[in-house]
Amino acid sequence: MKNIFILFLLLIITVSCDLDDIEPQQSISLDAAFADETAIRFALNGMYDAYQDDDVGATFITMSADLMANRDMEFRGSFTSLQEIRSKTLVTSNVQVSATWIDTYETINAANAIIEAIEANPDLEEGAAGAARGQSLAMRAYLHFELVRLYGETPFVPGSTVASNTQLGVPIILEATLSSDGITRPARNTVAEVYQRVLDDLAEAITLMEANGGGGQGQIDTEVAKSMLARVYLQMGDYANVLTVTDDIIATGGFSLVPDIADFFAEDGEFSSESIFEVSNLDDDGPPGQTLTDFYSIDGRDDVIASEAYLALEAQLFNDRLNQLFTDNNYTVMDHRYSELLVASSNANDTDLRVNKYEDAENEADNTPVFRYAEILLSNAEANVRENGRSQGALDLLNEVRNRSIRVEDELGLPVDNAASYELADFTTDQEMIDAILLERRVELAFEGYAFHDLTRLNSAPEGFSFGDGRLAWPIPQRERDVNGNLEQNPAYR
Repeated sequence: MKNIFILFLLLIITVSCDLDDIEPQQSISLDAAFADETAIRFALNGMYDAYQDDDVGATFITMSADLMANRDMEFRGSFTSLQEIRSKTLVTSNVQVSATWIDTYETINAANAIIEAIEANPDLEEGAAGAARGQSLAMRAYLHFELVRLYGETPFVPGSTVASNTQLGVPIILEATLSSDGITRPARNTVAEVYQRVLDDLAEAITLMEANGGGGQGQIDTEVAKSMLARVYLQMGDYANVLTVTDDIIATGGFSLVPDIADFFAEDGEFSSESIFEVSNLDDDGPPGQTLTDFYSIDGRDDVIASEAYLALEAQLFNDRLNQLFTDNNYTVMDHRYSELLVASSNANDTDLRVNKYEDAENEADNTPVFRYAEILLSNAEANVRENGRSQGALDLLNEVRNRSIRVEDELGLPVDNAASYELADFTTDQEMIDAILLERRVELAFEGYAFHDLTRLNSAPEGFSFGDGRLAWPIPQRERDVNGNLEQNPAYR
């Protein structure tokens, strides 16, 4: 009978369900459904499976941020919903806006079900319960963060206090809906309330997993939760806390950059020393026809090309001193982020370059990187300069990232190690070093879902818009408002 209860619970927390539009289901006993560690493990797998959905972690949370920025990639696909995101001409019936809302709250619902079940069953083994609660709290926190960055009325104002962000955010959902009796009609919380809940949940998650451990490969552990927290602080412009958290991650010594960035994105590079958290997709396990590979790969839909603006960044990575050094010594310079991670068409008349970070179009088995160590190094370097001024420590991290990809050879074809390194003397102001770090970040993390959020955290916006423009917030899906009159619409869509 226990297994039947578990299956009922997994069915409820992993099927597609709206925040407000849930079909009646049989009530279940949480203390019965979660009687042992095996039941918890099944439920956690259900939560991660929900996160793997294309509308959540596998594809569109990542891709939408790059579509919104519309600077390093050009989208020429036929999906109207994605074209609207790219052009910022969204309508309240946009199917992608609706699907991301629904499926992200579905995953939050799965996390809440686990949290409540653990609370309802005090006889569970303490370590397993603590690890599961920690993972579920972190998942709930991070997805509220992703939602508020997309649907919040305006972004978190960089460098401001949490409490001052009184603009509308998204509903904070802390209780699972397991039957029709549990349906509620929540109003939107403020951006301040969402961020504070995210910070609180992540703090508790980290404490729990430090004491009890976390999930295994492809799941959340302490360092993943800390990476989530660092990204939240970076979005807030709280650089002191970014520095503290990323210092902790670096100090573990558990991560390192793979020797060649192309190796990280290769099929056998998954879960490498550089990987902190990635969505695991096995052969034919990803959402068919809707993976990042389908959209980016030249062997997929071929919907995306690298923009002229992105291609122009390669030359900006070298200052006058470095260019003169290369010229004087007849050095050959190649950046693998361009030479290996962009590919040309076999058609000689097609000169556009495609993104090669997601290449397994045959099996749709490319993992989706969510946190990798390169981000942590660059975030730490940026926060260090902003807090303490330019320093050799920050410069070393910047050079570590760029030297991994920029290869310099002499006239004999022999490598010249670290020849592309910046020197402290290259920067006469702190801002010059910050600009160099931001440029490196843009090139390094391109096509991985950072572009739009990096603009907003820097008090900027896509070309043609200004920070806080209402058209940069996604509308609350009309189908949600039809069943919940408490959901106020964002101003640009009223």
